[in-house]
Amino acid sequence: MNALANEKVGDYVASHFVAAHKKVGTFQKDGDNKNGGNVATYFCLPDETVIHVIPGPVDADAFLREAHWAVDVYESAMMEHNDEPDGVKNYIKLAHAIRYQADHGRGVPRQTKGTTAANRINLQMPRSMPRGTGALAQAHWLMWSKPMPQLGEIYRTVWTEILGEQVTDVPVVTR
Repeated sequence: MNALANEKVGDYVASHFVAAHKKVGTFQKDGDNKNGGNVATYFCLPDETVIHVIPGPVDADAFLREAHWAVDVYESAMMEHNDEPDGVKNYIKLAHAIRYQADHGRGVPRQTKGTTAANRINLQMPRSMPRGTGALAQAHWLMWSKPMPQLGEIYRTVWTEILGEQVTDVPVVTR
């Protein structure tokens, strides 16, 4: 599941993003084998504003699908709301709600007199982190509940609540 080793992934990431990493968990290395550990991928603006997150390892196809989605959603938000930061934030919030609901087989709620589609979708979202769903669904919920957060505001939530890992500065152990 090493998506970053895939040439297509590498080309897309290099053309759309600046790659960086930070170790927040630990694992053991035995020669070339890595035992334990986890990964979370964040799609951020240059100021570390998070547009999207992939919690956990995924294959190349899933990584590319999510990377394309993050780029497409941000470009659409900017096209519609370029000079309105709140409009961009609300667009991205709604996009995460739609993805969350689409991944759970829920369609857009029926028209209710006096409500907009965005309000109907937001009303259908769980009020707390959904349990018993996949990590990506939880990430969409998190990005809906806190749209466009700073990386420092959510990485612990992703790492501990979605991935069930501990944040640590313990160095990697090599045998």
